Amino acid sequence: YSPTSIVNLDLGWEISKTVNAGVDFGLFNNKLNGYVEYYNTKTSDLLMKRTIPSFTGFNDIWQNIGETETSGVEFNLNYNPVRTKDLNVDFSLNASRNWEKITALISGEDLPNNKWFIGEPLGVFYDYEKIGIWQLGEEEAAAKYNAKVGDIKVKDQNGDGSISAADDRIILGQVRPKWIASLGANVQYKNFDFSFNLNSRWGYLVKPAPYDDITMDGQRWLPAVDYWTPDNPTNSYPRADQASGYDTYRTSNGYQKGDHIKIQDITLGYSFENLLSKKVPIRKLRFYVQMRNIGYLYRAAEFDIIPEQPDINYTVPSSYNFGVNVTF
Repeated sequence: YSPTSIVNLDLGWEISKTVNAGVDFGLFNNKLNGYVEYYNTKTSDLLMKRTIPSFTGFNDIWQNIGETETSGVEFNLNYNPVRTKDLNVDFSLNASRNWEKITALISGEDLPNNKWFIGEPLGVFYDYEKIGIWQLGEEEAAAKYNAKVGDIKVKDQNGDGSISAADDRIILGQVRPKWIASLGANVQYKNFDFSFNLNSRWGYLVKPAPYDDITMDGQRWLPAVDYWTPDNPTNSYPRADQASGYDTYRTSNGYQKGDHIKIQDITLGYSFENLLSKKVPIRKLRFYVQMRNIGYLYRAAEFDIIPEQPDINYTVPSSYNFGVNVTF
């Protein structure tokens, strides 16, 4: 038996204080209605796992690490432009913008090993900034950074002629989206009904596992990406290296924008009403077809990556369902 975690006797409760205010509205005989809400949450004694030196025998410890502040605005709008005996049309729009930052840390300063920085969101990508691949003709410049042609080229942030983890890593982006929005519609025309829903997220990065830390020794299964060769001077992925299989700055590769607009679902139906018989009095019989996870109207990420779940190695399946609703 051996312990799997280290005890922290000073651990305390996480405390959050929230203030929110909102306005509901309805206009034009309530054809246009919705709400706007603002919220602000301040959290102290934030409970997180903090990385600790491995010589302790453990990798991390639960600790009250600091304070955060989160604020945001949520907006909801419903619009019913047509409302007649035969035709009814409804639209709904929901959007939210979130701001998040660390306001204090237990150390009194940034904790880069945990990727926690005062004034920045709690979840960020902190890494080297890839600016391309070293190309033919850049051998001399690459050698100054102990690199070869075909290796990943990262930015020397302070211009001192060397690359170090302490001086040349930066915050590339945040893990959680800044904006989340959805748009839906319902249309009913006589006995037909149609609806759809679109979801979107904006202002964040993803680092998909299948295209992240790739072993590039040219001897095993590899994703079909654009690798550098002398005949293919790309700036996307470095050369395959049988000797090591790893580029020194491979962690800087694979970051992509997570922005997307997804077709979440579409439904089409038709209803038969008042199908009365002596044996089975059916008030309503509705047949429908529903399609879910159909695809994307827009997706910034490459390689068919699923931005909502970038670390999975398989495709989230689309579904096409046929159903019947019976009302007695």
